[in-house]
This record gives sequence, structure tokens and C-alpha cells, in this order.
Amino acid sequence: MNRLFAIGFLLLLLAGCTASQQAQPTLMPGQALISGQLPSASSIWPDETVYAFLVRFFRSEGREGAYLFTSQDPSVPLDQNGYFSFSAAPGEYLLAFGPEIGRSFFAGENGQLLILTVAAGETLDAGNIHLLR
Repeated sequence: MNRLFAIGFLLLLLAGCTASQQAQPTLMPGQALISGQLPSASSIWPDETVYAFLVRFFRSEGREGAYLFTSQDPSVPLDQNGYFSFSAAPGEYLLAFGPEIGRSFFAGENGQLLILTVAAGETLDAGNIHLLR
């Protein structure tokens, strides 16, 4: 009986343990991995599930380009520490964050969008994200 209690207690303890970083998706052939952290997510949207959205960017010249942010864009919930990761096709992307598309902000600094470029097989850590608000 004591042994059963000890095993049950150990299982309960292990169930309460969480990793400090979100599990990364499997990198499929021809894909890239994009990850990062938005540490301020819970202070901007308290008590809400916050998502990272991966938005395709279509460059024309220099930093000029276009994007279409829709419900079809890939999204993943941030973990409790604000970490996220995506598997993506090679190309250029923007990141947006929020509980839903209509209440999201794009990543960037000093008024400039953060534009990420990835190649097949590449792993890109975008680091700590700042939002344009």
C-alpha cells in the first residue's frame, strides 16, 4: 500500500512539471524552423491565450512589400513563458501576436516590421520579440 501511494505521489509530481520552453515541431525536409519568445504577452493580454501568427511577406524592392494577414495563416499558442515555434516553407515572413487576428500586433522595432527570411533546413531563433503598438 505504501509503495502504491509513493508511486501515485511521484506520478502526481511529474504531471505538475512543465518544460521551460515549448516543444519544437519536427523539421520536415524542405522546411525551416522559426522560434522565439514574446515575454510580455501575459502583461499585454492577461488571462487570455495568446497566439503567434506566421504571415507570408512578398517583397517587391528593398524593405517594400506586401502581406495578407488572414485566418488561414499558421498560428500556434504561446507557452506559459511566451515561447513559440513554427515549421515553415522557405521564404520571408512577418510575425504577429495576439488572442485573435483583429487584436494582434506585428513584431518589430523603431517603427520597422521584423522581416524574417528562412531557407530550407534552417533554424532561426528570432529571440525576444518586441511589438509595434
